[in-house]
Amino acid sequence: MLRALPRSFLAIWFGQLLSTLGTGASSFVITLWLWDRTQHAVSITTLELCSFGVVVLVSPLAGVLVDRLDRRWAMALADLGVAAVTVGLVCIHRTIGLEPWHLYVAKLLTGAFVAFQAPAYLGAVTVLLSKESYARASGMMSLSLSLSGLVSPAAASVLYRHIGLDGVLLLDAATFAIAVVLLFLVRVPERALATEPRARPRFVEEAIYGFRTVFGSKSLVGLLYVLAANNFLSMFGILLPPLVLARTGGHEAALASVMVAGAAGGVAGGIAMGLWGGPRKRIQGVLLMIFLNGLFGQVLLGLGRTPVTWGVASFLTSFFFPILYGCNQAIWQSKIHPDAQGRVFAARRIVVDAMVPVAMLVAGPLADYVLEPALSPGGTWVPFLSWLVGSGPGSGMSLLFIVAGLATMGLAAAAYKVRSIREIDSLLPDASDSACARYEVLSRDGA
Repeated sequence: MLRALPRSFLAIWFGQLLSTLGTGASSFVITLWLWDRTQHAVSITTLELCSFGVVVLVSPLAGVLVDRLDRRWAMALADLGVAAVTVGLVCIHRTIGLEPWHLYVAKLLTGAFVAFQAPAYLGAVTVLLSKESYARASGMMSLSLSLSGLVSPAAASVLYRHIGLDGVLLLDAATFAIAVVLLFLVRVPERALATEPRARPRFVEEAIYGFRTVFGSKSLVGLLYVLAANNFLSMFGILLPPLVLARTGGHEAALASVMVAGAAGGVAGGIAMGLWGGPRKRIQGVLLMIFLNGLFGQVLLGLGRTPVTWGVASFLTSFFFPILYGCNQAIWQSKIHPDAQGRVFAARRIVVDAMVPVAMLVAGPLADYVLEPALSPGGTWVPFLSWLVGSGPGSGMSLLFIVAGLATMGLAAAAYKVRSIREIDSLLPDASDSACARYEVLSRDGA
């Protein structure tokens, strides 16, 4: 798997892996700290909402600037910005004392930097690799997230007891610094430029270019809607930590074991995708993984009553994700010219990630104020649904997982019946290696 990828990509990937490991550890201890302070699922969903919400707002600016700037510098500045915010949290904690709202502000700032980092990373990978390696590299990139989930919770639990919150945050900041050093040890090829001299479009024109490209193709916009709907339904998974903590009486080790099981599944899926490379028709991998995630991930999580069942479900849903991610990313990287990927990927992210804050806004209050009371002892829904999800703490969140899983399965089945989506691999031509799509919208596929 590694021999098939160039050293320049592996160096950048390893640096991002280190920073992801550090972020995973800090995120875990912040979740524990926040739950200990508030005991409310809505506080955790609000934390993530701050991050995703600002990503959606900043992405148009990020997409244009990433296509104009050296992508190494875009990635480096984003990494250093996140590190600075992390160090700032340590300073606040040691001086005036950390409060939940400080974490929300920090998430807003880091989300802005992530909006620049993600399209720059994907754009750099595109010009470093051949089209045949896109899915394999995407599997490796997904693998780094899974490795973080596998290592970070257990490591964070130990580090939290020995060096505290400040120590874990400083370690996270150090990993970003290392990632920046590795980034500048490699050379990223120049992007393809327009062969005809033209005046640079105005900023607004470039900002909407990505949307024109996506919405100019029935296949791309159809896939985009599927991804957005799947993102909405999948983001109810943010309730997994409060579900486990509520069901187990705040048992930290139980949560860590479930998260580690999920990370192990992600590692296995990332390795499988890296070795396999995915199906020849990428869209089949996308839709099949969405369906399987709904069945063996979300529904099984909702039906589970013990850490073992949650662990199995978490393993399976995480195993499917690298294959889904790799197949989907290969479609977009092969159909969109590298010179335009910053703006197109930013537009894609705006639409897809816009569903994330919506799901977060719904998930926390729905769980805390509707479903949990309805399925508490003596609740109005207990006589009808207690046989399925039980009653008491966590029952309402379990029901939400089951409903979301069934809807996810229906989404995949419905998408497969749409020809423009089902046959996107053949209906939409690959981007030319020589022609530049900087100022022109891709031809409609006519599907």
